[in-house]
Amino acid sequence: MSTGFTIALVALALAIHIMITLAMNQALEDKGYRRGRVRGIGLVLCALCGFCGCLYVAALPDIILQETARKALKGPGGNR
Repeated sequence: MSTGFTIALVALALAIHIMITLAMNQALEDKGYRRGRVRGIGLVLCALCGFCGCLYVAALPDIILQETARKALKGPGGNR
């Protein structure tokens, strides 16, 4: 392999890695992690560890869904 081809492969792999990290960043926002330590840990793990970071983000609970379910269980009458 030539040096130029190797550099192109490394650049492609880096670009894909950055795209996956940005997608995981969006997933964190969609789950309700707008800021804080959990989001920082998730982004660092995605950036440094790749697949392990993606698993971490996927395993995080969805805060928005939990709040919606909690409100639905309370019902229109408030606390029961």
